Amino acid sequence: AGFRGAEGDIVLFAERNVVGTLRLVRAARQAGAERFVFISSNGGFNLLMGNNPQATPASGVIDLPGLKEETKDLDEFERDAYYRKRAITYIRSHPRESIKRYALKFLHYFDFRTDADSGEGKVLSRWKTVLSLIATGPLLLFGIVFRILFMRRIPLLRMDRFILLLYILNGAFTAVFFTRIRFRVPFDALLTLVAVLFAFRWLEPSSVTVKPSTRFNSRKTII
Repeated sequence: AGFRGAEGDIVLFAERNVVGTLRLVRAARQAGAERFVFISSNGGFNLLMGNNPQATPASGVIDLPGLKEETKDLDEFERDAYYRKRAITYIRSHPRESIKRYALKFLHYFDFRTDADSGEGKVLSRWKTVLSLIATGPLLLFGIVFRILFMRRIPLLRMDRFILLLYILNGAFTAVFFTRIRFRVPFDALLTLVAVLFAFRWLEPSSVTVKPSTRFNSRKTII
């Protein structure tokens, strides 16, 4: 299921995909299998889709000429290895271009203008773009930009560090392949928590940081 809603019955989907995958892993171990191809050939395929001459920061699945013909006689493991090798060969042959594209793909991870349901990075209509900006802009502004800029005045909580690291690393990881808003949306709920807590702590009169030594001296004076 590549798009939202394509999974159908969510319980049946989880049983077949999550539980089913665990059963396959267990069976592979019991059979002494040396290789286990996770999710068919998607790993190598996605790597190639994000790293080829036609790939752009906003592109997704691309119809590469001759690709199907070249892999029609290969099994899943062989196709996965072929896709991965071809992508890595391209990256090594075009290092500067690949680094630049990776950086732009990472920035595209935060782009609010593309359709979350689209597999091709289609741009939203004007009014949908405005709505997306209203919904996503404050989240990114308060959850990431302001939170980092004012972390000396309002220190980061352990939870803040974890969520911000997870949020950014997810973008860094998906940029190796290709980025989509729908890859980021599940993490937006966590970032919302960071943004809301930051706003509350900012508005509180006691939000100014007090050094531990000052607190200790105050208590000592009172005693």
